[in-house]
Amino acid sequence: MLKFASKKTYRARSSAPKRRESSRKPRPSVDTNVVSVSLGNLGDISVMMTGDPVSCENCKAYFTQSSILSDDDIWVCEFCGHSNLDVYLDDEEIPKSDTVDYLQHRPDAIDSINEENLLVIVLDISGSMTVTQEVDSNTIPNLKVLSQKVEKELEEFLRDAGSQYMPQEKQSIQYVTRLQCCQLAIDGQLEELKKSNPSTKVVLVCFSSDVVILGDGINETVTIAGDRLNDYDALLQIGREYNQNLKPISESREELSRKLFSLQEHGQTALGPALVCALGMAKNGAASRLLVATDGLANIGVGQMDFGDDPTEAELTEMEKFYDTVSLMAKEDGTVVNIVSIPGSDCNIENLGKLADETNGKVDIVQPTELATNFGFMLDDSIIATHCQVKVMLHPLLFNRDDNSNIICQDIGNVNSETESTFSYGINEDLLKEKFGDEMPEFLPFQLQVVYKLLDGSQYIRIVNYKSEVTENREEAESNIDIGVLGTNFIQKTSSFAQEGRYKKAQNYLSDQRSYIQNLASNEDDLHILDNIIGDAGELEEALEVELEREADAPVFASKSMRNVARRRGSQSYLQREDALTTRKYADFCKDSNWKNYHS
Repeated sequence: MLKFASKKTYRARSSAPKRRESSRKPRPSVDTNVVSVSLGNLGDISVMMTGDPVSCENCKAYFTQSSILSDDDIWVCEFCGHSNLDVYLDDEEIPKSDTVDYLQHRPDAIDSINEENLLVIVLDISGSMTVTQEVDSNTIPNLKVLSQKVEKELEEFLRDAGSQYMPQEKQSIQYVTRLQCCQLAIDGQLEELKKSNPSTKVVLVCFSSDVVILGDGINETVTIAGDRLNDYDALLQIGREYNQNLKPISESREELSRKLFSLQEHGQTALGPALVCALGMAKNGAASRLLVATDGLANIGVGQMDFGDDPTEAELTEMEKFYDTVSLMAKEDGTVVNIVSIPGSDCNIENLGKLADETNGKVDIVQPTELATNFGFMLDDSIIATHCQVKVMLHPLLFNRDDNSNIICQDIGNVNSETESTFSYGINEDLLKEKFGDEMPEFLPFQLQVVYKLLDGSQYIRIVNYKSEVTENREEAESNIDIGVLGTNFIQKTSSFAQEGRYKKAQNYLSDQRSYIQNLASNEDDLHILDNIIGDAGELEEALEVELEREADAPVFASKSMRNVARRRGSQSYLQREDALTTRKYADFCKDSNWKNYHS
């Protein structure tokens, strides 16, 4: 789970954090001291331990395979040097592997009931979904799946009109609306789910000026309108109470499809109320998924985004509060939210994107005719764990380059097979000189602590221990490197700077890291991965150049286009496969992590 760019920690004497003597920040360090935390194997229990893990009284590091227990039951913590007295461990309680799991909470009856696979599709059917696009029916084989009612009406309309095509006009050309593209894409996924996962329960929620819960197509349809669109609690309760006795897709497929193709575009965009209802439904199942397809701004009910050209501060604050609230709720419930929008539409992807960012979902802006492929990609990654919290402990001589601390914490939430994070670290030369007289230890420990829940409700803590050899030879550190770890960290960090509007810093970081990583590729596999990294870096660089040109007149934060590029590239990974993988970036790091009681 801990993957290092290099097997050895590189010591560069200039890497220690210095007291700032000027307001100008130094250029970033460039070396191989980069670590990846991969969480994709949490569903596979490693070595199950008995009892509870033993932690240091001072720094809360855990006793591991590398810890030494003296004959008089004293354990001197390898991280902070604290002497832990009276540590009594039976032989079976002493870890024999560098990766171990401890069971913290067994599943109970309610957890078992909640282990249902629920997919809630939230579909925009507002007036803007009538926009049409020219397509070649030969490129969309299931275009004929469109509702028989529409085809019959068209046939009657054209009965006496003769051919409607111009001479030499290609007769395979048709015009389809955004809604029709969504209907085709969703119907294709329903059929795929029926084959691949027939026990999945699928619920359809559509919204325009009202919210209509079509459910599984078999149970009663519920319409929410009027004042109830502004009642957050009522909307949430309706969602919670609705999904009782839902049928699996193996039984509901035909009826759900029939209702799907009966939908027609009209009215406003009650996106916020539809989201709340859908999240209420998701509360009843572990690792539920939401797929939201929309092309416009929410303009009625809770979560409204359309305030005209001159929104008040109170209106914007209320909007942001709403999307922060539903994002946190979804994360706490273990619900994954995926967002799909259409190029040229304005659905405020910045606020909607919070839902995906917080829940390890995906955000994408795609052409209507590409929705079928996109929907499939979004639903491919199943959640394997929820409520995941990560803590990485570094030896006190090491520091995280983002904030100079030596504890890194993140509340990850949902985990799929490709969830990964990266960080870079350096050596604190000042502390080394103070505590060790400039004599570097041969090895430095790292410890990963992961608390997580499986879908059956059981909760575990996984502890991973690693000891890294230290070298002052750069060539030695750069031999046999993992260029994928370096590349993922490089792109994620550049994207993070860009999203914060720190364009110059992002540009400098991109330039330094790209030059460095290009010089390290040493074989065909490295070069192939490098091509992907450099391609993504080029897209970021182009967007950064545009932003720097307009920076004098730009707001403090990144523009929409810059944020979209940074969000997309910031979720790239080059660690497990060569195509795009969705990852999570390290973001919120623990504070107050200085080792006050360090003993050498």
